[in-house]
Amino acid sequence: MSSKILLVEDDRSIATVITAALEDEGFVLHHCESISARDRLLSEHSFDAMLTDVELGDGDGIASLDSARAIGPDMPVIVISAQNTLDTAVRASEHDAFEYLPKPFDLDELVRAVRQAAGQRSGAEPLPVSEGDGMPLVGRSPAMQGVYRMITRVLRNDLTVLVIGESGTGKELVAEAIHQLGARKSGPFVAVNTAAIPPPNFLAPCPRCARFAPSGLPPPPNRRRPPPFFGVLFTGGSRFLSNSAPLATGISVFISFSTS
Repeated sequence: MSSKILLVEDDRSIATVITAALEDEGFVLHHCESISARDRLLSEHSFDAMLTDVELGDGDGIASLDSARAIGPDMPVIVISAQNTLDTAVRASEHDAFEYLPKPFDLDELVRAVRQAAGQRSGAEPLPVSEGDGMPLVGRSPAMQGVYRMITRVLRNDLTVLVIGESGTGKELVAEAIHQLGARKSGPFVAVNTAAIPPPNFLAPCPRCARFAPSGLPPPPNRRRPPPFFGVLFTGGSRFLSNSAPLATGISVFISFSTS
């Protein structure tokens, strides 16, 4: 049976393109141009996924998702928007959107996202992220849209994230955005330039930590008090370790373990 998709888009030219692309892939499309029409269709039909624009004639497509989920609570939602900002991407993530695609989007990517969303049910709890929290990143270019989407994909997971980029491209800003928008935002954000610290000094105050930490055993009672750097590492919050590539493998593994 073909998957049924609901498209909420008030730009008829965009709706025509999306409809043609998805129908060519075998999907059954229902299209409407307003939130009120969306809710009426949701009450009359069961859909496998929904695509929605943000700025609609009678309201905000993201802010009104609660009413849509009251009718179809298990339906994956893909947000498409010309509001190409990090704030829009975060709002979509906050409302548990399956995917966020900024306009103009690649049709092949849209088809892949719809194919993945159709029939899939998302049960993740939305993060308590507030709108307009002083985002450290700005920009609306296609490259920045890709950055925003990658950031939102890691927000719900307590993971070690590797940020790669040339000097001056804003790796620390990306790390700060992940911290401010993630579950660790109540703790400190600490940026450390590891290139400024001689490698022997990383473990000198705590030479036995690496031996005890992996085994899960408590440190010895006479262990020296760690310096402020490690004191922060062992508490909540986020740590951004820049220029970490030259670190010896053993030290990198220890730091990764201690910051998990």
